[in-house]
Formats: sequence, C-alpha cells, structure tokens
Amino acid sequence: MLDRIFLVLTLTTCLLPFNSQAEEIEKKVNLSFGTYALTVAYVDAFINDDILTGTALSASYAFSNNTAVRGSLFSLNHIDYPEIDAEGIDIIALFGTGFTTQGFKAYLGAGIYDESWDNPTGGVLNFSGIQFNGGLGYNWEAIALDLIIGIRESGDYNNQANADTAVVSSTFNLSVRF
Repeated sequence: MLDRIFLVLTLTTCLLPFNSQAEEIEKKVNLSFGTYALTVAYVDAFINDDILTGTALSASYAFSNNTAVRGSLFSLNHIDYPEIDAEGIDIIALFGTGFTTQGFKAYLGAGIYDESWDNPTGGVLNFSGIQFNGGLGYNWEAIALDLIIGIRESGDYNNQANADTAVVSSTFNLSVRF
C-alpha cells in the first residue's frame, strides 16, 4: 500500500512541471524599437532611387493569437542626401498565427501610412495611402523579434516625382512582450 502511495506521489510530482508549462500565459502587448527602411524605386532608369533609413518605435496589441493591430512612428534620413529627413506613422491590421504565444509567427496585413519629407529647398512633401504587409517573427517569453515588409500605394510618390514608382518599406524590431 505504501508503495502505491509513493508511486502516485512520485508520478504526480513529476507531472507538475509539464502541466505548468502547458498553461503558457498569452502576452498581447508588444512595445518595439527597431530599424526602418523605405525605398522609392523609379521605373525611369535615369532617376536614382530614394532610399531612406532610420529608426521606429512601435506598439502592437493582439486581439487573439490570429489577429493584431500595430502602429509605428518612424524617423528617417536619406542615404544620398542627408539634408532630407522624413518622419511618419503607419498603422496596420495583421492576420496570421503566433501573436500571443511563444514560438514562430507569420502574418499578412493591410493598413495606412502618412509621412512627411523635409525638402532641402525648404518645402515639405507629404505622402499617404494604403499599404499591404507581410511578416515573420519569433516570440520568446519576454521578448520578440519581427521582420515586416510593406508594399505601399505609390500615387503620391508618382505625383511628386512626375514618374512611375514602386515603394517598399521594411522594419526589423526587437520587442518587449507584456
């Protein structure tokens, strides 16, 4: 009889750590800092592409493991013309998997962007529109790492440059998870 009690207690004690690991706490909020890059590629081969790089602060909230919303504030500098600065915001709704749990995550989304470029001639150029995004990442218990690529509507860029463009943004973020 004592052998059976000892066996049951031993098995129960051994299984407790596995039960606590199975009940992982979902973390819904990410606060991020990272790099942000923007490329405006011109179809005309005689116009040099505009490439801007800088930093971004982002926050995201996951409604579930499959849906989230993310907002980013970014500040950029032109790599060829340091006197050109840009700042802006983008907000995207994301659909995928792995937003709240530990492990890999993958997602697609759509949203809006709004940015302003300080022109060296003293003017300000404004760009806004919709964008489509995709991303991959990994969540650890307290931190996360994400790479997000965005394809932007290029109408405002086309109008400012009087040329056809393709516009792509990318962010690489390290987040604290809550």
